[in-house]
Amino acid sequence: MTTIWLFGGSFATDRALAGRPDGPEPVTITHFTLPGKTDEYALSLYTRRIGERPKQAAELVLTLEDFDKDFFRWGGSMFVSERMRDVMALGRSEARFFEVDASRSAPLPRSKNYQIMQPEMTDDVSDPERSVYEVTRFSPRQPLTPAYIRGIALRPEAAPKHELFFDRFFSTELFCTDAFASRVLRGGCTGVRFVDPSTCVMDGRLCRTVRGIERIVDFVDLVEVTELVEAID
Repeated sequence: MTTIWLFGGSFATDRALAGRPDGPEPVTITHFTLPGKTDEYALSLYTRRIGERPKQAAELVLTLEDFDKDFFRWGGSMFVSERMRDVMALGRSEARFFEVDASRSAPLPRSKNYQIMQPEMTDDVSDPERSVYEVTRFSPRQPLTPAYIRGIALRPEAAPKHELFFDRFFSTELFCTDAFASRVLRGGCTGVRFVDPSTCVMDGRLCRTVRGIERIVDFVDLVEVTELVEAID
């Protein structure tokens, strides 16, 4: 079976962007929609498919002077730096990228030239019967959707046709192959986290890093502490 990882952002990045309760907002995002597409945008917050957008899809005001991550999730969207877009080397059929106005951001995050990423591909890799999750209806017009996921089992014969893709059943979860994860990590991209789908919960999660497979064992100052489980050359 092809090794498959959940693609997402790091907890430390999320905490940095959340800021302090008594402090200013570190990040503000204003999303732009096409005429008549407001409802479609509202649904995208739950489906993770952002649909059609203007060429300039959002304004990003990121005021953290030292923020230099290549990837982060905020406001229902995935923001990817120019360097990470080059490293991922995804074709137009695999992902779309929308421009962002970051002119009011601090110089360092502005220099990252972030764009919003919309993965386009779907594959069938999960085994719902062996997975641990609940279902919910995010909006009255949406069908029941898997949520509160604690572990996703993969089919033994799973062989995705794409490097980055949503799952057909766990439709809001973004997956990638080990080759893709390795390329991004070896390219030095930061802020992204590749997690073993069977260990979705925070304690004991297994993650793919540039060293290999590591387990999260603790948090110090809201930063993950890991131990190496398996080295990968």
